[in-house]
Amino acid sequence: MRLRSRATTLSGAALSTSPLIRTQVEARSAVLRVQGYRVEVDLRDAAGSGDVPVPAFRSRSTIRFSSPSPGAATWVDTRARDITRAELNGRPLTDADRLPEGIRLPALAAENELSVDAVHTYAREGHGLHRFVDPADGTCYVYSHFQTTHARRAFACFDQPDLKAPYHLSLVVPHGWEAVSNTPLVAREELPDGAVRCTFQPTDPLSTYHIAFAAGPFARVDDSFPGSAGAVPLSLFCRRSLAGRLAAEDLFGQIKAGLGFFESRFGVPFPFPKLDVCFVPEFGAGAMENAGCITAVDDFLYGTQPTRNAVQRRDEMLLHEIAHMWFGNLVTLRWWDDLWLNEAFATWAALWAQSELGRHPDAWALFASTKKAWAYAQDRLASTHPVAFAVEDVEQAQAHFDYITYAKGAALIRQLVEYTGIEAFLAALRRYFEGHRYATATSADLLACLHEASGRDVHGWAERWLRTTGPGVLRADFATDGTGRFTRFRLVQDGPAHTHRPQKVAVGVYQPTADGSAGAALVRVDQVTVALEGAEVAVPALVGRSRGTLVLPNDADLGYCRVRLDPESVAGLRTHMAALRDPLARALCWSSLWDMVQDAALPARDFLQVVACGMATERQSGVLQRVLRQARTALTGYVDPQWATARGWPALTAALVDGVSGSHATPDQRLICCRALAEAQLEPQLLERVQEWCAGRALPDGLTLDADLRWRLLAALAAHGRLSATDLDAEAGADESTAAQARRERARAALPDAAAKEAAWRRAVLIADVPVALARAAATGFAPPGQRGALAPFARRYFADIPAVWRQRPAEQAGQLSRLLFPWWGAEDTVTAGAQHLLQAEVPAALHRIIEEARAEFSRAVALRRRDRALEASSA
Repeated sequence: MRLRSRATTLSGAALSTSPLIRTQVEARSAVLRVQGYRVEVDLRDAAGSGDVPVPAFRSRSTIRFSSPSPGAATWVDTRARDITRAELNGRPLTDADRLPEGIRLPALAAENELSVDAVHTYAREGHGLHRFVDPADGTCYVYSHFQTTHARRAFACFDQPDLKAPYHLSLVVPHGWEAVSNTPLVAREELPDGAVRCTFQPTDPLSTYHIAFAAGPFARVDDSFPGSAGAVPLSLFCRRSLAGRLAAEDLFGQIKAGLGFFESRFGVPFPFPKLDVCFVPEFGAGAMENAGCITAVDDFLYGTQPTRNAVQRRDEMLLHEIAHMWFGNLVTLRWWDDLWLNEAFATWAALWAQSELGRHPDAWALFASTKKAWAYAQDRLASTHPVAFAVEDVEQAQAHFDYITYAKGAALIRQLVEYTGIEAFLAALRRYFEGHRYATATSADLLACLHEASGRDVHGWAERWLRTTGPGVLRADFATDGTGRFTRFRLVQDGPAHTHRPQKVAVGVYQPTADGSAGAALVRVDQVTVALEGAEVAVPALVGRSRGTLVLPNDADLGYCRVRLDPESVAGLRTHMAALRDPLARALCWSSLWDMVQDAALPARDFLQVVACGMATERQSGVLQRVLRQARTALTGYVDPQWATARGWPALTAALVDGVSGSHATPDQRLICCRALAEAQLEPQLLERVQEWCAGRALPDGLTLDADLRWRLLAALAAHGRLSATDLDAEAGADESTAAQARRERARAALPDAAAKEAAWRRAVLIADVPVALARAAATGFAPPGQRGALAPFARRYFADIPAVWRQRPAEQAGQLSRLLFPWWGAEDTVTAGAQHLLQAEVPAALHRIIEEARAEFSRAVALRRRDRALEASSA
């Protein structure tokens, strides 16, 4: 029997299944209590054979649940190709009960059992069960991703976070495959046809989106963690072709450090019977905290020389997902209203752990210069939103996986810790975990625990911080006498009144060391902590002290506020940025200078001058990468193009060459500066040098030319017309691994001719089944600097074609491609008109937001270019 999809009604109103609406799930929660699932997913045909290249898979789901309202009706979610059997309490369900993405369940009994057998399609867009065939060796891998409401794509379920239940899970897989799920494997049963049924230990109560499956001929490495409640088995998995990249000792070291840190701070043993980390291909979400079974994109297995920043990001990912095992999995937020808290907490916890564990003591500096700075930028736009707000449906939740949720949220958690004190904060967490273990809660539940533990008005704090928008702007207002000492000093919060929130900040004063030598450092000589309550506060402790060279409001980055430096401090940084040794202070100064550029308070040319002078001593690889990307943005968007070609690019590339070749450079600096050169507009003489490097000749000492770096440089030569598509194909040879294909795709997209641009556009935008890694590579290489003429036709096409990407790919992938391909290089009238047209069309909320934000940034760039030309004309 097959139940065909049909439209129907439920409780007198049309049942919307996509997006899932809050009022509907609340109604369903009221009429049922889920007691448990028994789920088997049959993957025996996953590898494919004969004329069935992409087979389907089968699932059987048996759900026991009760209803406090016998006679009521509800529905079960399933997005299946076919439903071959569906029975409620032994009664077959029929076509009359079929919904577009589920099955209507009429006349519930007090105790119910539902069984659904279904046939499903493998995903190629990252949600549900994703199937991947490794081009390196032809092996097949399958893994799940069910956030937010995609478990229904694999088995029938009540697909909402508050209906947690225990699961008895099993997988049927081909012989020789590994099978992984949330709990340890307890039995392998050989079936007559050679397949294997893998049965897992029953789970504790979990939400549907935390269920995980992975299967394939994985490479596997095992270890264990000596947890406070006993040994916790640990395993790492990746596809066989990447086994050489699985740095197991280092990865296990970070996992164990994170587990030990959180166990000791949270006062709760690791809450699941084991922890696996599965590195899987084409995972658009980056990583996912499935209970006991983290999935992460295998890009984190670095096949090339990783920068310190790359290692730090991978370690932060692991700590973020491990923190979720307690905050998110042990206790799950009841509805997507509290998405912010789930992700903000894990972001904060990972940074806190990194800074305390010692491997990355400058974690907060990188956060200040990157994610927090991005949050400030997003929080200034018309499309911003409060950190905490009512989420009415799943689509709205998916549109707000953003820097407001993650980075601003993490910054506010840090503020909250300062407000309550760390000991009270941790005491509240322990009470929260104990009171809601293996159940659900809300942000109000956590705030109640915090109030009880600290005695502080955390509810008032939440109203001021979590339900308002926009960052404040903090500046120092002072006067000095003839000796350079402060005669008055106050901190001022500019901006709308609602941004004058109470927070603790510090103000620092820096000046060069007294010896005056060439190696003199710019060091902190004074720091005063201040409690901000309104628009301004006096700082009498600084009166009579020297103003130094740099006055830095929000020193130590405790507050959530943009910083506006005074003119003397900006002038001091032009000379002394290279001498400022404190990593957090440097990160804050870089962020403030860039923020001033975007506010037209500092000419972009002045920022570029500071970059050229100050980058040589920037030892934080993540900050250096961020600053060099900002310099590239300034040269391609914020200054006059003729000045950029004649003076801007030559000055920056000279500094980059020094960063690659100079005796002072660290290995990270050499690599980062060489990568930045590959994305720059290069003069003929420098192109000759790059050609020499690609041939392995005249390489600077300390620079390792691996495949990744060599192909970046080849792409630069292609972008400048020094290589053809035929040349690139010859360079690629017979290597057909995903990484090799992506490198070639990126280089071909950089070619300056119309045919190459058309081919790249088709691969990135128009052809739906291009693997995401290759589509992303084409988009990344599509628009090198200096190609406005070749790119011009695609400005109009972007707005016509990009909506189709959202119909063909999941939101994470579509969002990446939409941002990478936005026509920053397009003519003002074309881009403005195209963006306006798309904003008035029926498009997904996430795309609408991307276009709205990109249009605002594009308008800013146009205004800054006009200002740059005007400044040049006035000085001529």
